[in-house]
Amino acid sequence: TSSSSLRLFVDPHFHLWDTVGEDSVHDGDLLGPPAQLYPIFTIKDLVQKGEEAGVKIISAVHIEAIPKDDQGEVEWATSVLDENEDSPQVVMVNRVLLHEADAANRLKKAVDASKGRMRGVRMILNWEPTWPKVDRGDFLSSKDFEQGFAELARYNLGFDLQINPHQLQQAASLSAKYPNIPVILNHFACLKLSEDTLKEKRNAVSTDETIALWREGMRAFAQAGDHTYVKISMLCYTDPNWDSEDSVVRPLVKEVLSMFGCERCMFASNYPVDEASNWPLTRIVAGFIAMCDDLNLSNDEREHLFINTAKKAYRIIEC
Repeated sequence: TSSSSLRLFVDPHFHLWDTVGEDSVHDGDLLGPPAQLYPIFTIKDLVQKGEEAGVKIISAVHIEAIPKDDQGEVEWATSVLDENEDSPQVVMVNRVLLHEADAANRLKKAVDASKGRMRGVRMILNWEPTWPKVDRGDFLSSKDFEQGFAELARYNLGFDLQINPHQLQQAASLSAKYPNIPVILNHFACLKLSEDTLKEKRNAVSTDETIALWREGMRAFAQAGDHTYVKISMLCYTDPNWDSEDSVVRPLVKEVLSMFGCERCMFASNYPVDEASNWPLTRIVAGFIAMCDDLNLSNDEREHLFINTAKKAYRIIEC
């Protein structure tokens, strides 16, 4: 494929990591099968995978990969990106523990070390089911977390929000208080459906209680202000075969697009994590395009999903 015929893509969610070096900041055991597939993952790998999938990655956002040392990952990623000046522009979302008493200081250190690349913070908050290194379920409503969260505005940073559907209402309340802090919801709010629900296919849209809870939360989050965004990503967590025409995921994506508008939604690869679940980038991109076709989206709407929303949410100015 000649690069001129490739679809342009700003990928707002991928992970740089290196689990190999002896002073590595990443934990291969924690990252699991994706790190076995790719003990090291670079921006060059993403670009190559993109070309194989028919997209030209023009810019990308590295999202923290649950490092052993938060500040260490910022410094490592910055040096790796400094060495890859000829690759597409990469900006970063780093892990900073916003509830800690010295959060303001940690934030400043991370910003300073990133050499202008830092665009936000992600501190994974998924509670019940609980993700690694999440030791409380009340962060979104707690004073200590909110104090650190408010500091993001000082550096013009956003927050990458990774939570479960039952946490969306609290996230909406917090987001509404801070209209100057972009809040970018990861992975479709980590909607997990039962085998029985998946068997119902599209019928589950109106019957499933998990979907009803998710929908109510998504609506609240959408209404918190136009500084809230959604990543349509890691859909294989919701349905391992989300690209099948009768998957419940398609009508749910349609709902999200109507709640937020395409200008607040973005497609993301979550690379290389999804490949370990049988979702190489070729399949992900084909699934996104088929979904756009199925929903009869205009070229402008597609451009928001593949490029413009990510550029806006992460303040990416093409060099």
